[in-house]
Amino acid sequence: MPRHAITLELAAPAAEALSEALLEAGAAARARRVQGGARALDYGCGSGILAIAAAKLGAREVSAVDGDPQALEVAQGNARVNGVALKSAAREAPCGADYDLVVANILAQPLIELECRRTGAQLH
Repeated sequence: MPRHAITLELAAPAAEALSEALLEAGAAARARRVQGGARALDYGCGSGILAIAAAKLGAREVSAVDGDPQALEVAQGNARVNGVALKSAAREAPCGADYDLVVANILAQPLIELECRRTGAQLH
């Protein structure tokens, strides 16, 4: 296994879609960004896989946000299986919060809107 590889235990069927190659390809870069106690946000967390990976890579605080309450339950369950803690919230991330790392596996538009709320920028 590559030096920066991590193991994730997932109960959610969606986990099957994540390939080992994807984790390996970006593991070293993610490790450099997360180690040292970063604050991380998984926006649109679904199963929580990205939040769990951030926690396992050393993030000191990880927030998992999703509009689907069931997704938040699944993410928390997967976090427990993996021995990590996640702060979870329905849909809206605290706009004033500063995160060192934001991860998402969702469409671009919700991320653009999040950034606009965070910075006060206007969409044109």
